[in-house]
Amino acid sequence: MEVEKLKIGDLKKLIPGNASDICMRYELSDPASELLDDAIDSRTFAKSLFEKEYYEDLLIFLCYTLPKRELIWWGYLVASDLETEQVSSQSVHALSRIKEWVYRPNDDLRFELEEYANQKKFKTVSSWVAMGVFWSGGSIVANDLPKVEPDETLTAKALVGAIRLAGVIEKPENKENNLKSFLARGLDIANGGSGEL
Repeated sequence: MEVEKLKIGDLKKLIPGNASDICMRYELSDPASELLDDAIDSRTFAKSLFEKEYYEDLLIFLCYTLPKRELIWWGYLVASDLETEQVSSQSVHALSRIKEWVYRPNDDLRFELEEYANQKKFKTVSSWVAMGVFWSGGSIVANDLPKVEPDETLTAKALVGAIRLAGVIEKPENKENNLKSFLARGLDIANGGSGEL
C-alpha cells in the first residue's frame, strides 16, 4: 500500500469524544501529543495525525476509537492475510470463530476464543484478536462466579498487539509498509467500508 493511496475520509464510525480523554488511556508519542488540546474531538485529532503522517499513532488511535465489533473485524482481516490453512488449520478455525462472533456476539464464542489465545500463548496475530474478543464485554470469569467485567481498554490493547505483531511477523524489514497497508483497512472500516481492500 503506497502512502498516496491512504485516504482519511469522514471517519463516521469513530466513537465521538474528546481526543485528550481518549489518549489518556495509552502512551501517545511526543510529536502526536503536540497536536492535542483540551477541545479537539476524536475525528479532528485523527485527521491531524493523518495530515502529519503520524501513521503509527493514527493506527493506535483507531484501535481506541472504533466500536469493538468493527475493531475485531479489522483484526480479523489483518490476521486472515497472514494465517492460512498452510500455516495452521487451528488458526483458520479460530479466525472463522472470530468472524462468527463479529456477526453474532455471544459468550460461548468469547470463552472458546480465550482458550485458543491461551493455547497459542499470544504468538500469533489471531490469538491477540481472539483475546480482544474475550475482553470485549461480559464477565471474564466462569458463569458460577460473581461477574467480573474486563477493563474497557483491553480490547483496544489486544488489537494494537495484534496489528503490531502482524507488521513484523513476516519480513520485519517491511514493517512500515505493512502497517500502512493495515491502516488503509482500518481507515476504510472507520469510514463505514468493509475493510476488504
